[in-house]
Amino acid sequence: MKLQSIILGGVLALGLGTISASADDVQYSGPKGVTLYSFPGYSGRQVLLTRDTPKLKKLGFANNAMSMKVSGGRWEVCSGNQYNGACEVFGPGQYTFGIFNWGNKIKSVRRLRPGTPTITLFARENMKGKKHTYAASMPRIKDYATNDFANSITVKGGEWVLCENSDGKGKCEAVNRDIPNLQAIGLASAISSLYRAGEWNNGSDLDGGGYGGGGYGNGYDNGRYGGGRYDNRPPQITLFEGYNFSGPRITIDRETTSLMNVGFSNRAGSVRINSGTWELCDGSGFSKTCRIVERDQNNLGNIGLDNLVTSLRPVRDGYRDGGRTGGSPGGNTRGFEGQRTVFFGEPTLRGEPVATCVYSNSQCGKAAADAFCRESRLGRSVYFDQARSYRTPYMIGERRITRRAGQQRLIDVLCQR
Repeated sequence: MKLQSIILGGVLALGLGTISASADDVQYSGPKGVTLYSFPGYSGRQVLLTRDTPKLKKLGFANNAMSMKVSGGRWEVCSGNQYNGACEVFGPGQYTFGIFNWGNKIKSVRRLRPGTPTITLFARENMKGKKHTYAASMPRIKDYATNDFANSITVKGGEWVLCENSDGKGKCEAVNRDIPNLQAIGLASAISSLYRAGEWNNGSDLDGGGYGGGGYGNGYDNGRYGGGRYDNRPPQITLFEGYNFSGPRITIDRETTSLMNVGFSNRAGSVRINSGTWELCDGSGFSKTCRIVERDQNNLGNIGLDNLVTSLRPVRDGYRDGGRTGGSPGGNTRGFEGQRTVFFGEPTLRGEPVATCVYSNSQCGKAAADAFCRESRLGRSVYFDQARSYRTPYMIGERRITRRAGQQRLIDVLCQR
């Protein structure tokens, strides 16, 4: 699949109309916040939210909302705890949900921070008609809105990937500007999924024009959103207190077991990956929840680490004190090399088979295959499979051999060069 890069000259004026999407197009004045109701028509049990609420379950209201009133600001509602899963942005207005959109699906709610990049899809050309606004990727729009409804878009920051099929499949286009008629890019009434730049991972065709190849990466910031190529610079990361790389900052170039020592513990709202790939954790000494990050994150809340990062370290073997130690990356045997890919029939690290999860029961499947390819100083994985391991496999994220019997291992991993 080729991903075409659409860079439109000029920014069209955004006509700010009334709230649509599933809204009733009625402005609501009341306490500033979000009121959720257990029945349609703003009746039944209700709960007023005036601050970020990562778990509605604690209020006894998870998966209960069938209607909603928003008064003041823009709010993001999500289908998962901690603002995970599918999320949509709602402005002031009244909204009645059905079972085919947000009815009984909301588990967390938070106020959208100023400056957060968003994309709005409109049902009609020239930014008219009902609309849906997103600040996060939506792999399956049809689960929360009418499928293929969009005919125009506005982009408020960032780059986005629009695809004609769910899960980022089919024809996809990269956009960073308003488009008054989606027919111009062949996606009128055809958008079934959308992704923030850096999160779409299905454009891995082998002719160099897919995501991570020459087509998309070269169109945006010299490949900032490319396929995770090996970078021989010493690892370096910059943490920012605010979202969108704003506010006080600190740059780190080595393993740091506690950010408390430098006065930046639990403060980061966004990060820039200057070089290398990094592991960020919400506990000292790389404990509790950890995430492997290889690209800039303008909002760490999107990976569950907003104001939580306490320790961090570069994750590629071969880096020590800002230099390369030499030897084969991660101690794995080189695979069969093609012109654009490298194939590993039995991937190993430190002489052991590779586990199918980066961490215990977390970031499994393709995430583990991508991590293995990074360890091998290659691009993303194009294909992988898995099988029962004949011995305890090596877990990349935890840098250790697993201790449980019957673990799965990666096999037949194909990495982009």
